[in-house]
Amino acid sequence: MFASLFDNSTDHKTIIEALAKSRRGLSRDEILEATGLSSGGSLTRTMRELIESGFIAEITPIERKKKQSLHQLCDEYSLFYLKYIKNNRDDSWTSLYNSRSYLSWRGRAFEVLCLKDVAQTKKALGIAGISANSSSWRNKNAQIDLLIDRGDNSVNLCEIKFSNAEYVITKNYKETLLNKKLQFVKGFSRRKNIYITMISIFGIKENTNNREVIDNQVTMDHLFEKA
Repeated sequence: MFASLFDNSTDHKTIIEALAKSRRGLSRDEILEATGLSSGGSLTRTMRELIESGFIAEITPIERKKKQSLHQLCDEYSLFYLKYIKNNRDDSWTSLYNSRSYLSWRGRAFEVLCLKDVAQTKKALGIAGISANSSSWRNKNAQIDLLIDRGDNSVNLCEIKFSNAEYVITKNYKETLLNKKLQFVKGFSRRKNIYITMISIFGIKENTNNREVIDNQVTMDHLFEKA
């Protein structure tokens, strides 16, 4: 497939395979380190072709610092192929389906879906008509994979979780979320209203921890709701 789409497709495949190993994504410098490719116009062209063809996504930090952008593999089939087909010779689908590896893959695939369709999340939150940019943020103590930076002086700090039932907010996870919010407020140069937003398959289970930390939520029904 890559040979039919791109000239000299070896570099394209090398970058895709490197990104497949990183759930959070890689910066340009990290891609260079992981692949051994040379920096310059050739790499820039290859990255642009992968972005424009929908294989990878470029996630720019909320402060819009281009050098800190992360690149993530967002092509669902490439994720599945590299995880379960390329090097698999013996395992049956039944054994794979029941493995911890498969559970991890489902979580990542769900994250990819959410990151590719922020418009549906905005619609579910009732902010479809408000101008907004989707971005990411991280420091040495915390990482936020999806931020919706809104034109109404607000930011949705989005947590994406896959589960087979209602997701349970434990006391420890509540503290993790509060720390992410605190770290973001400390590191963000502008003062905005911050809303912790949970994106999950079946929603979150009602409990005290949930009520104390989650401001709003989006479920699979919202993500696949017809226009």
